Amino acid sequence: MLHLLFHVLLLPSFLLAAQPPQDCTSPSESLPNPLTGYPATVGTGTANGTIAILPIPYATARKIVPSEYPILKNAYKALFPGWVEKGIFPMYIAMIQDHDIKQGGKPAAPDFSRASLIFPFIDRLNNGHTPFRYGSPILISPNPVVAANEPALQETYVGSFDPPCAAYAAVPGGHGGVTYMNAWAGDAQARGQKPSFETQFAKVAKVPYEFSTFENITNQPLFGNGTVPDICDAFVELYNTTLTTGVNVPVPVVGQVTVLPPFFSSKKVWSGVFGFRYDGAWVDRPGLPCTSLAG
Repeated sequence: MLHLLFHVLLLPSFLLAAQPPQDCTSPSESLPNPLTGYPATVGTGTANGTIAILPIPYATARKIVPSEYPILKNAYKALFPGWVEKGIFPMYIAMIQDHDIKQGGKPAAPDFSRASLIFPFIDRLNNGHTPFRYGSPILISPNPVVAANEPALQETYVGSFDPPCAAYAAVPGGHGGVTYMNAWAGDAQARGQKPSFETQFAKVAKVPYEFSTFENITNQPLFGNGTVPDICDAFVELYNTTLTTGVNVPVPVVGQVTVLPPFFSSKKVWSGVFGFRYDGAWVDRPGLPCTSLAG
């Protein structure tokens, strides 16, 4: 996401030095960025990876999302029938490789990977109807451009990913199209520690959510716990390009996710969670006043 390029926490130079950019010199398996004609103030790229709904208690979401921002229960009541009544909130995970990132048609940054938990349907403007996404801490692969000195949108960690230069990889010895993507904060992988994000997904014929539900939640404006108040990102994922249509339609998946602190409040394992593997184009207009994104 290009909002990461413009609005991440400035990371200390010693941390960047300790985490050199991953050597991704081989051709990417991600398809090229199909978007053209955008001005230099607008970023474009592709997002290749897996997104999945992780049900959590509403009370847990309420503790994590800043208390000054209500949660728009009615906004997700129809999309997730019975969840409001059962006290369930639809947090989601994004395990993504961003590829072919451009500004004004020119290369803007190397490919990088990211892992995060995201809370949609947040009333950032307190107007009772405009849903935003709250970004919890995010983990990214080393990329000096991503860690540029720009107003911080959300708390950001640098670490390592497996696979290091792809959106996912086949599980060794696995069957039925099982893939994985894992991510470690800092040098935890080198020290033999458990991943901060550990995911495996397998293809299934059908999932209990329409892909339009993911179109809804991934296109809500994003805000975080950054140091610059009242700044949000209008990050738009386009699902009508050749990356996400025809032979490239999103693939329904089911899987298991394990997340460690500080990316969730405590170690948590979700089993039997549903989502999609997909590749899509995106457009980002970062650093906008949140009030300008009222819907």
